[in-house]
Amino acid sequence: MIKFLLAQKEDLPYIKSIINEAYKPITDTLSRLPGALDNTEQKLSHTLEKDRLYVIYNEKQDIIGTFSLTLTDRKTVKLFHFAIKPQFQKQGLGTGVIKEVLKLIQQNIPTAIRIELEIYSKIPSLLRFYKRFGFIEIGEKRIRGENILILSKEL
Repeated sequence: MIKFLLAQKEDLPYIKSIINEAYKPITDTLSRLPGALDNTEQKLSHTLEKDRLYVIYNEKQDIIGTFSLTLTDRKTVKLFHFAIKPQFQKQGLGTGVIKEVLKLIQQNIPTAIRIELEIYSKIPSLLRFYKRFGFIEIGEKRIRGENILILSKEL
């Protein structure tokens, strides 16, 4: 069983560590370091104050992941900083987290009608993962030399 709690200032070192661990395996695939690895505790602190930054706990109360939600307009929620520690991946936890995030949005952000996120186009497993939940590609952009897919799902 997993649960989410809004992150606190003292969680920031754990969140930074989780993001670094989770994104490290894809660094060889990309032509540059993922932007998430540029996150300093100061940047994460800003996210904590401005957006909804969550920590994910397992049944043993270990922090195993993180994600952030921000309302980009009254109708669109953006999911970012989604990361699960590598030793907890490939166990269905990411699937459970996404299902619970969708419920969380519907219950707590009643004006939201869609969720969007961005992924690297060079990581096809991410596209397959999100398509399982009904996300569709709605656009593409280039950031610092990398193609980024924009995905969306109606709530």
